[in-house]
Amino acid sequence: MNKEELIDRYLAGELNEEEKSNFKKMMDDDPSIAEEVKFRRELKLAIKKSERTQIKEMLSATEKARGKSVKINWPMYLAAASVAFIFITGLWFFVLNDKPDPDELYVAYYAPYENVVHPIERSESIENLETEAFLAYEQGNYKEARALFSKLEVERKDPYIQLYLGITLMSMEDYSLATDYFNEYIKSEGKLKDRALWYLSLSYLKTGESGKAIQTLKKLIEMNGYNRYKAEELLAKIE
Repeated sequence: MNKEELIDRYLAGELNEEEKSNFKKMMDDDPSIAEEVKFRRELKLAIKKSERTQIKEMLSATEKARGKSVKINWPMYLAAASVAFIFITGLWFFVLNDKPDPDELYVAYYAPYENVVHPIERSESIENLETEAFLAYEQGNYKEARALFSKLEVERKDPYIQLYLGITLMSMEDYSLATDYFNEYIKSEGKLKDRALWYLSLSYLKTGESGKAIQTLKKLIEMNGYNRYKAEELLAKIE
């Protein structure tokens, strides 16, 4: 698989966990690949916006067009008018609801949060459950990370584990359960509460709960916390 195919499959969410982990390492090792991924994400959003602009212009041109005087076959005209009305009404509904696709926004804004709680030296031997859990997380082995974090949550009950469990679940596309963990962490008033709000808003975006996503982003902006400017940018696109 060449680089172009890898980027396409990564953006489409078609890579398995091992492929995704290897690709992220490629981006770390080669900044040009990371830049290409960022460019393509932004390009997808720009193309969609351009297409919608073209539809608006087409409808505007249609309204301004002047028809010639002709003898009208009324039954045929009414039938055609009915079809046209349904078509144009559908187009206007699409245009008036001119908002970026939530899935595309998610792809553009989501990236797993770095391990700031338990940094791991690559020469470090795996001697405890916490190191093992975060190593699996850093390597993108989210299935194993989930099992280890769940065990760690029972043994240690440290609130930050809920945050990383939530992000792990997002990476496994279990967004509904992820929101439960983020909300629990937010209630605990953990030091990384603003991070939890950011990922909670993205989870709501994925589950189609745009109203909750908007409210969560507003809370994050009020805190002047993590990814505040990205939060303002995202809020402007979905509000």
